[in-house]
Amino acid sequence: EDLNIKKRRSKSWIRGEEAFSDGNGHGTHVAGTIGALANGKGVVGVAPGAEIISLKVFNDSGGGATYSTVIDAINYAAETIISNNLDKSKTVINLSLGGPFSQGLDQAVKNVADQGIRFAVAAGNSLADADTYSPASAGDHENVYTVSAVDSNYQTAWWSNYDDATGGDDVDFSAPGVNVYSYYQGGALAFLSGTSMAAPHVAGLLISG
Repeated sequence: EDLNIKKRRSKSWIRGEEAFSDGNGHGTHVAGTIGALANGKGVVGVAPGAEIISLKVFNDSGGGATYSTVIDAINYAAETIISNNLDKSKTVINLSLGGPFSQGLDQAVKNVADQGIRFAVAAGNSLADADTYSPASAGDHENVYTVSAVDSNYQTAWWSNYDDATGGDDVDFSAPGVNVYSYYQGGALAFLSGTSMAAPHVAGLLISG
């Protein structure tokens, strides 16, 4: 009730689970950080009231996605933005997800970014060079913002992926990713940590310009 969700444009790639079911709580937490309303309830998002389009690629247990599914969702998001003439300067695709390096996934992200569409991408939580994870390693594109995590003292989280200075410029920013307070399952509020929590802070900033 504290999110401005565009139901007509939202979509699920998980059989038997609609775009608005979140048995895991991860996607709801991310959405709250981006755009929870400034209405005196719960939390306030970085871009309060921003229109949220839910693209569900993970099942309610937090798994079940393939890179092919993620690519389909990215292309769907791009088509939604382009076909509806949405203002690209007020639009962002948030990818709070990742896995081992995939040239195909990185290229899919960059193909969409080439069209002027911006991304906020989680760097990953494996204390490793972001070059070895996708889509984080697509952060060398000017429209792809890969985000690592810091705590409330602006210290990099010990588990956050990082940018190896000798391997290309992939991580662009750090943002709050430790004990971030946002919505969870069933409208509850919870503290979660991860670069998944950091990326939506940057997504909100990109939307609000």
